[in-house]
Amino acid sequence: IAVTRSGMEREEFRIRSGFKEYKSDLLNRFPDEANAIETYFKMVKEVQHSVFYLFMMKMCPSFFSKIVRWIGHSKLQLFHKTTMEVLSGLTTNKELIGVLTYMWGDYGEPPARGSFAINALLSYHFGNGAFYPVGGPAMIANNVVRVIENAGGKVLVRAPVTSILVDKNGKAYGVEMKRNRIHAPIIVSTIGAPQTFQKLIPEDQHHRIQKQLEGLKDPNVAPAISLMSLYVGIEGDAKELDLPKRNLWVFPSWEHDYNCAVFKKDASKPLPAVFISFSSVKDPTYNERHPGRQVALVIGPAYYEDFEKYKDLRVKNRGDEYVKLKEKMTKRLMDCLFQEYPQLEGKINYIDLGTPVSCDYYLGNHRGAIYGLSHSPARFQCDWLRPTTPIKNLYLSGQDVIVTGITGAAFGGVMSAISISMSSMLRKGVIIGGMKAFMFELFPPKQYQII
Repeated sequence: IAVTRSGMEREEFRIRSGFKEYKSDLLNRFPDEANAIETYFKMVKEVQHSVFYLFMMKMCPSFFSKIVRWIGHSKLQLFHKTTMEVLSGLTTNKELIGVLTYMWGDYGEPPARGSFAINALLSYHFGNGAFYPVGGPAMIANNVVRVIENAGGKVLVRAPVTSILVDKNGKAYGVEMKRNRIHAPIIVSTIGAPQTFQKLIPEDQHHRIQKQLEGLKDPNVAPAISLMSLYVGIEGDAKELDLPKRNLWVFPSWEHDYNCAVFKKDASKPLPAVFISFSSVKDPTYNERHPGRQVALVIGPAYYEDFEKYKDLRVKNRGDEYVKLKEKMTKRLMDCLFQEYPQLEGKINYIDLGTPVSCDYYLGNHRGAIYGLSHSPARFQCDWLRPTTPIKNLYLSGQDVIVTGITGAAFGGVMSAISISMSSMLRKGVIIGGMKAFMFELFPPKQYQII
């Protein structure tokens, strides 16, 4: 559900799963905007089919990549325009634009900055609903670890890498940690382009990655917004508390860019977006594992600059000023939670707020950017943002390779694997399996198609 709330005034738009249902609800709400709505869904479908060219551009050698870019230029136009540019060309109805862009918080770019393509890809991605891992998000990591170990690999924890080892010929041959070195013929970095190129490549090798370092300085490529994540423990039964499986987005108005601009200028103004979700209700095994307990996640945008001065202070001991700031933001997020779910008052037994500097410490992010690089038009025009790097034997993977999210990071992994050894991936069936998944996304069965 997408909600606007100003004081006691509340307005909502329910986003049902199914493209047919979603479109029908939009047409019922905005009967005079039929042409704009129909065109929007056609554009969403067009972007979905255009991903092939983006994929090929990143996989081909530089010379052929330019040819693919030239061939697919017209197909990639919607990647090179902002969401607001595209939608304002379809309608002047601010409420309709606000509804169509309700998911901007899922990739951290308001409509005037984010690429229309990422809005379209997410609209398509969530078109038939979403999934939640049975057993909780930890099951994703557990199963990935199992695959790695079954293949003869090892997963090390509490082993932060301080540098990538590169010889005088520009070949990566291992990684350096605080107490050890690991030598390897292939290095794959999934921590993001900024951390990889700016922090792990030795300075005497920076002449090889000048294009990457210069590209990362572009403010249109750097992420604009970080997040605050409030983890809430709740006493009680989910049914008795009437907790929903659906997610909730709350905005001060449908004008997302205005909301962000006001909040950036004055952090005491309304949060430009708040996301509320009850993970425990989505997991059918949660009640068996934790009877009588529930969890909520409340997320709000934040600007790294507001927390930057605390980044070098000791974790759990960043000072009274930081604690007071966290308390203030916690109260604001909790107020929003209680406004939407007043039955939770008196039921809270745990609260912990993570800030942008928390993201850096625990997740190894760059400036609190959990979504990676900006999903702006500039990002999709970076020819240096690809699995291969100027450092031989070093590959980039994860969400910076193509797009954000678990699915985007997974495709980034497939792309990196193919770049490392296409013949090996053919033998293991990875390319065929990956292409099947890719073709399913491009040409899904009829029940999943945009009508």
